[in-house]
Order: sequence, then structure tokens, then C-alpha cells
Amino acid sequence: MTIFNKTLLMIALLVLSLFSMAHEAAQDSPVGTWEARSKKNKDHKSYIRIYEVEGKLKGDIVDIFPEEKKQDLCVNCKGDEHNKPLLGMTILSGFEAQGANTWGGGKIVDPENGKVYNAFLTVTDSGHHLDVRGYIGAKMFGATDTWYRVK
Repeated sequence: MTIFNKTLLMIALLVLSLFSMAHEAAQDSPVGTWEARSKKNKDHKSYIRIYEVEGKLKGDIVDIFPEEKKQDLCVNCKGDEHNKPLLGMTILSGFEAQGANTWGGGKIVDPENGKVYNAFLTVTDSGHHLDVRGYIGAKMFGATDTWYRVK
């Protein structure tokens, strides 16, 4: 192998390594689409798309299962969200990075009961899972749901 070929091979390996690192870093972010499942039977419940706006994360319901639930309204929500469609509703807001794989300082709306909770997000399992912990007061007084990355 000539010096020229060795140099090309080293450059190619370096580029592949950089792409791999960038892909890995992207998987450590909660930005993307996530599947929430029913706690009772693990059936598909909804898809939530998390995105960034002015340095903070928000999340909207972008799909609901089963089909007949797509017309449901947030009957238990308070204020402006009362009786608004669940599909398209913003349920996550105000999250900021707080260290490796963790975002906090945000709020989550539980559309089933209309309550708003403090929350934090933790990306786990190499970016395949998102632990969503809602709580009142102290973090230890809450519950964690695991969402599954769709894309």
C-alpha cells in the first residue's frame, strides 16, 4: 500500500469516526419523536414530537392511538387548554439541558387528568428510551414513564 493510499484510508476512517460521534451525540438528545405507551397493557398510546425553541425543549402530541381517540378533547385541562383537542396539544415545555442526557426545569401536562407537573427528562439506553419524570414539590414524590424513540 502506498503512502497516498494509507493517507486516504486514514482520512476515510477519521471522517467515519466523526460521523459516528455526531450520530451518537444526536441520540443523547430528546429532540425527535417518541412513543408513549399505556401503563396498563403497554399498547401504543401516542406519539410526542420534542423540538427546541429558543434553547428550550417543547413537546406536542402528533398522533394518538387508537384511531377513535384522535378526536378526544382535554376535558380535564384548565384555562386555555380546556376542551382543546389532544392531537396537536403541547404537553411538554420549558426544558433546559442540565448535564449529560438530562433536561429539567420544565412542565408536563397529563392530558388524562389535566394536571400540570414539574418534570425532567433523561435519555437512556443509547438514546432509545426517554425517562419522563413528573413530580410535585420534590423529585422523589413523582412517577416516571419511559417513552420509546420512533425517530
